[in-house]
Amino acid sequence: MTDQRLPSSPGVPAGRRTVPFDWMRTVAIILALFSHMMIITGGWTLLQDQSSDAYLAVRSITRTATPMFILLAGATVELAYTRYWRANHRYGTRRLLTQSLKCFIALGVIGIAAVVSGMIAPVDFLLSLVAVRAIPNAEIFVFYVVFFVIAVPLVAFRVRYGLAATLALAASWWIIAELVPSPPHGSPRLAIARIFGIGDLYGPSTFHAMLLAVVGMVLADAVRNRGGKSIVRRWWLFSVCLMVAVGIVAWLVAQAGPLEVVRSYVTSSEYRFTNHPGYYAVGLLASSVAFLAAYVVWAAVFRGAVFSPGPFGGDSLIAFTAGNTAINLLVPLLPAPSLGVAIAESAALIIGTWIFVLAFRRFRPKPSARFAAPDPVAVGPGPAEPSLP
Repeated sequence: MTDQRLPSSPGVPAGRRTVPFDWMRTVAIILALFSHMMIITGGWTLLQDQSSDAYLAVRSITRTATPMFILLAGATVELAYTRYWRANHRYGTRRLLTQSLKCFIALGVIGIAAVVSGMIAPVDFLLSLVAVRAIPNAEIFVFYVVFFVIAVPLVAFRVRYGLAATLALAASWWIIAELVPSPPHGSPRLAIARIFGIGDLYGPSTFHAMLLAVVGMVLADAVRNRGGKSIVRRWWLFSVCLMVAVGIVAWLVAQAGPLEVVRSYVTSSEYRFTNHPGYYAVGLLASSVAFLAAYVVWAAVFRGAVFSPGPFGGDSLIAFTAGNTAINLLVPLLPAPSLGVAIAESAALIIGTWIFVLAFRRFRPKPSARFAAPDPVAVGPGPAEPSLP
């Protein structure tokens, strides 16, 4: 398989990738793995007991991993799959559906590890494959599986009508979801909530998060299209998205205060599970800061030099799957007696995953030229991205 990244461009050589997206994907994977480990080890509880302010500060950073993954997924679609679609829409469709299948397989692998360690029962694992139950540490893959299927008509719409219309289309679901009544008891309410955001059982839903993914497409288009366009023409639409996010956050801060907004962003049952606009607005702003920092460093310090994407940036799907599989397998051994031990175990898991992916890249067979995928575009975001938690 040539495309082993979370959302990044499939099979794109290092010289044609957008380096800041690879760096951003790497950061997202590290944040997600660290957060998952701190949950399993009990590190978050230990940190909160020691200092609630420190807990909110650190947790608000790691909480941004999921919005980053969603933004990167959209950027990947724009940088890679939209180009494939324009060249040959049947091939583009096949690539998107293949990416969805890979994410489904990754979801299954992480779920099997959870069954082996006793985290979930086999019947819950089977139900989780249709989103009726949840697999620990694999929630982002539900989004990926569904999103890369939705991306087939989404890309067709984007190619025909443009990004502004696609943004409006994605935003329209937020209105529709408010008009649809919550599903009755006895229906697959969790699956409906996770995919469509109907009801308030679980978020972020795929259809609500699609708006953030389309913003990622807008960002990727602005970064890619340098020739023949002024800065204003390239960046106006993304700037509008940022201004809307700033407006939402400013309104929330005026209503409840900055500390309460941070607390609600960090607490899953507040913004995240309810698909609150604040979750996506804060997530977009935080993700944009991460991308801007990466872009400035790349342009100003490294002067746009070409870099290898690295194990997490170039093989994010393998990295994220391997890391979370290891976490689920090792659950019985991970509870930590102290905060220091919890942090050390988290760091060890990240380093071990990094080494594993390096070894994987070194020893995996090289695809023959006969079966290699054509390379019509430059990759941007790598979690291949199905890059990402």
